[in-house]
Amino acid sequence: MPEKQSTISRRKFLATSTALTPGVILGFPAILKSKTVISNVSDADYFVLIADTHIDQNPHRLRSGTNMFDHLETTVKRILSGDKFGKPAGVIILGDIANTHGLMGEYGLTWKLLRHLSNAGIPVHFAMGNHDNRGNFYTVFPDQVPEETLVRNRHVEIIEAPNTYHIILDTLARVDEYITGGELGQIQREWLDKTLSDYNDKPVMLHGHHYPWLNVQDGNIRGLKDYKEMIEITHSHHHVKGYYFGHSHRLDINPYNRVDIDTKGLNLLNVPTLAGHAGSQPVGYIHAFFYPDKADFEVECIDTSAQWHGMTFSKTYRS
Repeated sequence: MPEKQSTISRRKFLATSTALTPGVILGFPAILKSKTVISNVSDADYFVLIADTHIDQNPHRLRSGTNMFDHLETTVKRILSGDKFGKPAGVIILGDIANTHGLMGEYGLTWKLLRHLSNAGIPVHFAMGNHDNRGNFYTVFPDQVPEETLVRNRHVEIIEAPNTYHIILDTLARVDEYITGGELGQIQREWLDKTLSDYNDKPVMLHGHHYPWLNVQDGNIRGLKDYKEMIEITHSHHHVKGYYFGHSHRLDINPYNRVDIDTKGLNLLNVPTLAGHAGSQPVGYIHAFFYPDKADFEVECIDTSAQWHGMTFSKTYRS
């Protein structure tokens, strides 16, 4: 295979945990036709996927009636406890880390909570969302400044795990204009195409903030403006197996009816928000287990009595 770009530092190479305990998980019958049992997680690349934390500089601020700071604090404590699956190889936050315009105070409170994961040896990886500000983010999280610039003015990252690669994309189009849609842009798309050619010996998962379709709300375009170009890139790289995203504040396991382009079997997953939702959608995060041929998932809700809590599902990779 072609020589890889020198983009993965030693601190970003993730070893699979060997202290994980398999679990028997109940399915949610309104979504799943049958019960899904997660495979032996000690054989998996285990990540926690979180979307839309929306941490405010006021730790008491509510969003849709819920306290975002408390939700992230609860999540961090649960991850650190490792009660269900042990220690994850990493945590991936899929954008909208901040609540308003990516203020320093918002990232400061985020750091206050997430530093406990880093101190425990659990790396945290970030995608930029439309509420984020790269400059302020790097000021508060200097360890997130790339060791080498991969895409100018974008926060992108490549994570290598034993079974898979994970590419963090930056869909933040315009800082401080959070009503606008997201965009990769030509430079990042060209970088992605080249990177996928280089990293072709394992399944690749893409992670970003914006969902891969467009809609219009109150005259404003939402979603990823160049999603068609992104999906077209994956057509020639069939080792890309999935795209995982947030932004909509909903859990959508099979959102293919929203995408007006043939995904050719690319797995799509809309990760629920951690910040609260006014409707009946779950509020929580996802345990993700990536194998060479498939991925298993379990939903964890902040409210453990919620009907979504413990729901599991699998996605087989396209051939």
